Amino acid sequence: ITNKFFVGFTYNIGEKSDSNYSSAPSSYIDYRQIGEFSNSRYGEYFVFRTQYFFYDNFYGSLNAGVEKGFTKEEKNLIYIGRNIEYQPYSKITTFSNRYFGTMGIGYRREFFENFILGIEFEYGIINSGKIKDHYTFDPVYFNGFPLKYIQDLYFGNQYKMGNSEFSVISFYAGIAL
Repeated sequence: ITNKFFVGFTYNIGEKSDSNYSSAPSSYIDYRQIGEFSNSRYGEYFVFRTQYFFYDNFYGSLNAGVEKGFTKEEKNLIYIGRNIEYQPYSKITTFSNRYFGTMGIGYRREFFENFILGIEFEYGIINSGKIKDHYTFDPVYFNGFPLKYIQDLYFGNQYKMGNSEFSVISFYAGIAL
């Protein structure tokens, strides 16, 4: 916008969705649990960035962004112990979009008029977003509620937490147009 104030954006495509079968700690003594665990695309975010150069190549930045929501799913649980038992149970945890802001200080240097190298330290706060669990199970099979469901009610969801503080150190290179 001016020789001292710059505006831009960052987009991170995130991690691809995946699905795998793996072993997990069992709620039952002398049993191994194997289940299908999957994630939708996560870590995808968009950031609106501003930079103001206050002295030579040093600048301060204020940034605002959003991390796209995603889901985690746990299903097809098989318990292996004295016998093999398939349990009709699934849990889907949905994470809403999370909003964040950062402020930082950095150093940027231009070479040959168009090539840029820089480093920036940022401190930010990201809100916790909303986390919802959806359970599907057969109460007749479990003769009531499954033990995993009761444990979640008693101990709570491991992902639920308040707003978080974070810091980031970025090294970057680019071409100025």
